Amino acid sequence: MSIFYNSLLNLNFTHRTKTIAFADDLILATRGKTVIDAENITNIELTKISAWEIANKIHFNEQKSKTMLLSRRKRKERKDLEIYLNFRPLTQVFSLKYLGIIIDSKLTFREHINYITEKCSKVIFALSKSAKIKWGLSHDALKSIYTGAILPLLLYGAPIWVNALTKACYNIKLTRVQRLINIRIAKSYRTASNETLCMITGLTPIDINPLNPELNPTCYLLALLGAHHFLHVSRIRVKLLTFRLLMSYIYGAPILDVSRSHTATQHSR
Repeated sequence: MSIFYNSLLNLNFTHRTKTIAFADDLILATRGKTVIDAENITNIELTKISAWEIANKIHFNEQKSKTMLLSRRKRKERKDLEIYLNFRPLTQVFSLKYLGIIIDSKLTFREHINYITEKCSKVIFALSKSAKIKWGLSHDALKSIYTGAILPLLLYGAPIWVNALTKACYNIKLTRVQRLINIRIAKSYRTASNETLCMITGLTPIDINPLNPELNPTCYLLALLGAHHFLHVSRIRVKLLTFRLLMSYIYGAPILDVSRSHTATQHSR
């Protein structure tokens, strides 16, 4: 599939278009001065992809293909897109999950943070049945579960969305998740503050710059490895590098790089 994709990625696209592929997932990112400009360029590029389909006897599923407008402009302009693939309109969405990270049309990453905090909260509540104050999982066992399973889930793709933590409402959500597990680790009461619980458990508060290796070394290491660092580390790094390439094109500037070099390859143009 990788070799087969090369000819598609090397089509004669305009300088405003970037194609990024990971496995069988393909993203066509197009820039435009206006919504209509971006729409027209995208339709032209999709015509080239349709011709490539016919020449290579392959077919892209229009129902699974989605289109999304990324814009932070506050001025009033048309937001509806009319994008076609194989003469069929593509469904427009306002959020999209790509390589495990949910992108929204305003690039706030609100939906992603909501998703990961809810997912981690469910895991912690499930652990509550086996982590009571006077019996159940020990302090060390719960701490290992937190650093080995819950924290990697929270920090997956952190270099991409870490700037969203400048808003207090998102920081509070991450802190709330840490406080839930801190209560179980310390076997404390619910009235205790997260700062106090962190002192008891020895965990660094998650809201202290998770990507700073000096202030928060544990969070930095897990963000470096991705998620579930004990499984498929190289594949996850390639995912994050692929996503970082996409966001660098969208922002027009490099995204914070906390990954180390690796031998795996990614496909892009």
